[in-house]
Amino acid sequence: MKHFAKKAVLAMLLLCVCLGPVLGDVNTMEVSAASQVQKGWVTKGSKKYYYGEDGKYKTGWYTVKNKSYFFNSKGVLQPKKTKPISKKLVKAMDKAIKKLKITADTDEKTALKLLFDYVSEFGYMRYQFTGAKGWEYDCAETMLTQKQGSCFHYAAAFAFLAKRVTGYPVRVGWGEARLFKGSNWQQHAWAEIEIGGTWYLFDPIGAHNVNHPNGISTPIRPNSLDWYMQKRTKMVGARKYYKSAKYVNVEI
Repeated sequence: MKHFAKKAVLAMLLLCVCLGPVLGDVNTMEVSAASQVQKGWVTKGSKKYYYGEDGKYKTGWYTVKNKSYFFNSKGVLQPKKTKPISKKLVKAMDKAIKKLKITADTDEKTALKLLFDYVSEFGYMRYQFTGAKGWEYDCAETMLTQKQGSCFHYAAAFAFLAKRVTGYPVRVGWGEARLFKGSNWQQHAWAEIEIGGTWYLFDPIGAHNVNHPNGISTPIRPNSLDWYMQKRTKMVGARKYYKSAKYVNVEI
């Protein structure tokens, strides 16, 4: 029995010695794989990609520092579409995103609600809209740095933040709306985001006036959620709340 026990102990020791390096290799492989998550610029042959903090390559428009780059559906950089963008705007966007504690791990819809509520709290300021080229960049920068603006500023600021965080197709719409007086159509702007193949409308100034009774006036739909992520087909049309819509895509 003693002889058998000694053999059993020796066998166990040999098993541990043999398995030790194997288990060690498995752990090393896991650590190595985790450390190989690609981030930032990556070149593969003649093609360039940009990987985010989540290790996924970017598609569509994405801003790095003070330049906006366009990547096709496979993540390949399209250099001819590259263009500079205001450092001040990029800094203001990233400051707001950091303040709201939005990271690569934040669910997109959670992030959109945080951004919507954030912009809705800004102050109102009258503005004469001219439609000059690039107005959406100027309005977004003004709103995010001065924290006040018109409906055009509200829409642009939210749209740019939403694009920066989610990468979804985003556009700013403008035309006419009967937001505050049911029978009167007024010049107005809003944001739209395509999610899962459907366009949704977001109008932060509507929520602003719900939350701030001293705003322009009370909107005809008194719940702030009535202006958050509503299907475009439900909101835009001659007999609905918005009409004569024109659009500019957010390209950052």
